[in-house]
Amino acid sequence: MSGRTLQATAKGIEIAKRALERKNLTQKALAFEMAIAAWSTVNGFFRGKPIYRSIFLDICEILDLDWEQIVSQDTESDTTLTKISSESISNLISEAIVPSDELLVAAERSGARARTALNPYILPPIHRQTLLEKCLKEIRAGFQENKRRVVPILGAAGYGKSTILGNIYDELHVEQTESGNGWLALARCDDLIESAENFALEIGEKISGKRQSIVEIAQQLTAQQNRGILLIDTLDIVLTKPLVSVLRGILYQLLEIGTTIAFTCRDTDYSNFFEPYHESFAGFRESVSDNCRITPFTTEEVRTAAQEFIKTQPGFSTWESQQSFADRIIALSADSVSLQEIVRHPLLLALLCDLFAAEETVPEDLTVSQLYEKYWDWKIAKVRHNLQSPHLGIAKEKLCLKLSRVMYENSGERLRDFVYESDLELTETEFLAYNSLKSDGILKDLGGKRGGFFHQTFLEYTVARWMNGSETGERAKYQLKNDLIACKIADARYYVWSIFRQLLTLLNLSEFTQLSQELDTTKILPFRAVTFASVSRTEPESSAVLLSLLAIAIAKDYTFQETLLTAARGAPQRHGDVAWEIAVQLLGNVGSELINKAAETAAELLGRLPAKSSRFERSLEAIANRPSATRENNRQEHYHIWGKFIGAFYENYVKKRNEGIELEILESLKKYYFLFGGNVRSTVIELYLKPGVPTTVQRELLLTIISQPISEQFKEQENATELLSRLLPNLLTTGDTAFGTTWLEALHAPLDKYWTAVAAGAVGRAAASDSALLEAILRSTLSESWPSDMGDLTRRNIAAISSAVHSGATSKTAAILLKIPIETIPENRASTLTLLFRELASAANSSYPLTSELELALVEWIVPAIAQSPVEFMRAIDTLASNLLVQQLLGEILEQLLPTLQAKQKAQILKKLNNVPPQLESYLQQNVGSKEVRSALVRLHYQQAINNSLIAISELAKLCLDPSRDVALDASAFVLTLAEQKKPIELQQLLPIFAKSSFVGVRQNCLKAFIAKVNSQTVASSEILAVFATLEKDLAPEVIQLLYKLIETAIWNHPTGVKMLDPDLAKATFDLTHRIIKSSHQDTINMGAASALITFNQIALLEQREFMSQIGICTRTLLRITDISRKVDKLVVTGLLTKIAKFDSEFLASIVREDLIANNSLMPVANQCAVAVAIANDSGKNSPLLDEILNDSRLPNEVKSRIIRDREA
Repeated sequence: MSGRTLQATAKGIEIAKRALERKNLTQKALAFEMAIAAWSTVNGFFRGKPIYRSIFLDICEILDLDWEQIVSQDTESDTTLTKISSESISNLISEAIVPSDELLVAAERSGARARTALNPYILPPIHRQTLLEKCLKEIRAGFQENKRRVVPILGAAGYGKSTILGNIYDELHVEQTESGNGWLALARCDDLIESAENFALEIGEKISGKRQSIVEIAQQLTAQQNRGILLIDTLDIVLTKPLVSVLRGILYQLLEIGTTIAFTCRDTDYSNFFEPYHESFAGFRESVSDNCRITPFTTEEVRTAAQEFIKTQPGFSTWESQQSFADRIIALSADSVSLQEIVRHPLLLALLCDLFAAEETVPEDLTVSQLYEKYWDWKIAKVRHNLQSPHLGIAKEKLCLKLSRVMYENSGERLRDFVYESDLELTETEFLAYNSLKSDGILKDLGGKRGGFFHQTFLEYTVARWMNGSETGERAKYQLKNDLIACKIADARYYVWSIFRQLLTLLNLSEFTQLSQELDTTKILPFRAVTFASVSRTEPESSAVLLSLLAIAIAKDYTFQETLLTAARGAPQRHGDVAWEIAVQLLGNVGSELINKAAETAAELLGRLPAKSSRFERSLEAIANRPSATRENNRQEHYHIWGKFIGAFYENYVKKRNEGIELEILESLKKYYFLFGGNVRSTVIELYLKPGVPTTVQRELLLTIISQPISEQFKEQENATELLSRLLPNLLTTGDTAFGTTWLEALHAPLDKYWTAVAAGAVGRAAASDSALLEAILRSTLSESWPSDMGDLTRRNIAAISSAVHSGATSKTAAILLKIPIETIPENRASTLTLLFRELASAANSSYPLTSELELALVEWIVPAIAQSPVEFMRAIDTLASNLLVQQLLGEILEQLLPTLQAKQKAQILKKLNNVPPQLESYLQQNVGSKEVRSALVRLHYQQAINNSLIAISELAKLCLDPSRDVALDASAFVLTLAEQKKPIELQQLLPIFAKSSFVGVRQNCLKAFIAKVNSQTVASSEILAVFATLEKDLAPEVIQLLYKLIETAIWNHPTGVKMLDPDLAKATFDLTHRIIKSSHQDTINMGAASALITFNQIALLEQREFMSQIGICTRTLLRITDISRKVDKLVVTGLLTKIAKFDSEFLASIVREDLIANNSLMPVANQCAVAVAIANDSGKNSPLLDEILNDSRLPNEVKSRIIRDREA
């Protein structure tokens, strides 16, 4: 490269920087405004990097610099070069610019020009790192990993696809500039105007400046610079059915050259024009990675975008003022779904900021249609400059309508989005209006002497405005209306529905109502248009049409109901009553697939509408009255729906707003309380605990719920304890409840077993700050005199002490114990004392630890009593033996004590000993015949292994083969823990365990340990194969699952550092799968199949073609013999099927025709649904294969409903 480039000296850079300041330019302005090269290239110039000669000379020319004063000599060249004359240098430069260099420079310059047009409209660019990295990962897979790759970047209109592509270009340009390897080109379809047949020539011309095919250009650039990347923006602008076949040929040839291609496209256009994908991308379907989808802004991205925009506005110079503006937008949109739809949409957020920055506020009930109307009034109709004629605003409006008419009337399959300036024949006033519109950014240059509106969505609005506001438009409106009523609109002209929806918001109310009645709303497209238009209109009466559509939706299915729910959720406040009625009716009628959305929609509307209590009661009634197939299903389904509804209500209304809750709502919750599951009951109690709820209301709830059984898992226990803790002092004062008049009476109140735990918890919390009460409970617990129900009282006392300890009374409890003479504690309280020690020890590991001195003091306090209860008291000391001083003392005691005990006592102590003192090793080694001794040895060896003892690790491995199941399991669990800690566990230590252990859990733990070792990227394939060979006949489902996990780990942690799978390991995986298939145990098949499908999905991601055939064969067989429902994520299965279909165009057809029904047996319904989704992903939702499923009367309706629903969506 050095022979074709120039670079500036340090002195030259200083001269250039002064020239830049003199010209009042920045490096970015030089790159973007002058469009001379990419910013990274310009930046490289000012950092002394090698720059192509012609670009170097152009930069110097723009800065009025003599390049000879800036350039350095090549220090690696012959020293005589320093004496060459200026004329000779110029000759060398001209000779050195060979055609390949000219092509690179041309691509650099065209890319820089195209890049300037990719910045977002109005808003400053917002860096969306997650999306950017996702797209770059796919592109780099092609460029850096030598994979064939076409990367569509998909998203809705205005979502920032071009902005992301600009960021991609910037990142890739920096990488390629620094590496000096590869080439990068960028073209915009805005600049393409000819036929599909000339597409390759036009792309090539935009990049090179010469009439030459992009394929030929890519060949030349690749021969010179190695593999390259072609980026294409807004392919949807030029997409037609004829272009698809042309594009297929171009993409195929570019992939053959080694070029990676990425293009942006609207998601709807991508599916409408490229389906079926296996035909559109025939020959390279497996190379198309269509998972780069642009999502709406997150809340933080909205905040950042608003702040960055407002920085540029006068009056917002401080960070506080910028943050305040952004916070207002976030706060308003939190309470308005219609506003959320705007602010999360990058383009619409830009318009909103532009319109309302000066007012510093945003209308709460703003809709997209209103936003465009306000934008029209402010940017087009209103004259905002004193020197302009008032007639200019009228001229601008007329011109916009004229332009939209021309574009609409010249549209065919596509909505034409440009006009030729030469065709306009503008008057002087219109010419001024045209320039004003361009100056304000309403119109933009598209190249080729063409102009168009700043975005297609605004064009759609303008066309609708033309139809509703001009004589020629009225005729077009009448024709469109008749065509839609008669269902004469061809599928190819689907864009008219976007225009029609905008038109419906502009019509007067009576015309809108009449047209809504005339359309066939039993079809989804008219239904959707009327639904969304009705809630976008400004008149509250317009949404009444939704009530007539409700009956249609209930009689229909998912798609119609989902449309109504979406409209209701996004309805502004003026349509709130109707939206609520829709939501609550659907809450009682929708099926299981929509019930979550229905519950969340009702809860969200409830949070922002008045009359909350009556609406809340209706919601609960609607849920309670939902029918279900069986009583058990009804109960479980209702638990789920209650949870969704009340959880969403809590999040949207209570938690976010931090408002007081209406007492009537609390009363309703109490009324339905015993119908709820544990989570919802817990939430209800939490609502009663909110500030402002009267004590009398809380008391009513408490006395109601303690009179009835708890929920199945008592998940409400913690909040119930908090409620009782707050109320108990007053309850004891009044003395009119079962809790009596004193704390001890409350502790022993006659309550249901589980409610006694709540009472104990509340009393314990009080005891944590009341030393006298705590001491009374402790002394009572360790007392000699007990009634006949001693066990129940002990349990309550221990629960209360535990609550006190975990409320901060750890040290206080220990101090009280030390005050009690150990000899006064009866022998039959030894186990109770051990429980107390255990509670103190568990608190010592939390926020309230005991001091080391107190721990040692407790042990010394208990030592004199060891003889009377050696087993219990040694266990008590062991709970504190994580303290090294205690452990030392424990060892000394055991050394003296063990020889004196009976065999049973020794076994009881050693079996439960968690901290084995090192002093015992000799004793343990001499008595290994005892299972309990070996169990203690396991723990001792683990403690030694933590300190890197290789001998101890080896001994642990041997103990994994112990004849005692408990000993072997403990040893294997410690081996796993050590492996996870990256301790040296060798395969030769594990293989005998795999071969000889008869305990599945042991083999399972040791296999997990080996997998942990594979994570280190140091394990060879031969070692993994040795494991497979050793476990060849092991059909335990738990082991089979881990063998598949082992393969996944091997893929991600290959010793080369590259994700790949060696052929031998692939064969081992397929052999394992065939073993599962032949198994006679259905549990083995089910568990193994789930793991196999997940692993096959990971292998398919590698795109190693040689494995795909076997993956396909195994997958088909597994889908026939196992049901994937609840065993594996359906997305994994559909993703796997789609990936296989990319490599085998007949794969899904074979499943439909041979596997859905085989040997008179139906494939499970969940599996069939996964196949249907995969077909839609691969070939489109209108695929003939899906028609075959719909037309087969033997196949289940659940699958057919899914297909129909997706088609109507």
